[in-house]
Amino acid sequence: MLLPTLVQALSRSGYPALAAPNGEAALAVASSMPLGAVIAEAGMPHMSGSELAEKLHRQCPSLHVGFISASSTDEPADDPGTTETPYPPSRIVELAEALLT
Repeated sequence: MLLPTLVQALSRSGYPALAAPNGEAALAVASSMPLGAVIAEAGMPHMSGSELAEKLHRQCPSLHVGFISASSTDEPADDPGTTETPYPPSRIVELAEALLT
């Protein structure tokens, strides 16, 4: 499973990280503690990444949200806050750094 690997990469790089299995769980985490940034799967089932971002911004307008995508197109993502898979965990660390600076 990729999620534990990404959380571990962020934690080892000095970014405290939590995992949420879906958008609803991410909303619950965001409402229970302050967060610096959220990295979400753009194409989650039941709630898209953009829908999650919209709901998170209603809770905390200053929260930075970035996306990863399971899309495997040859085109790079247009949004600098998006990275596509397959990607090394170091790319998630770079995304976190970009969101938090």
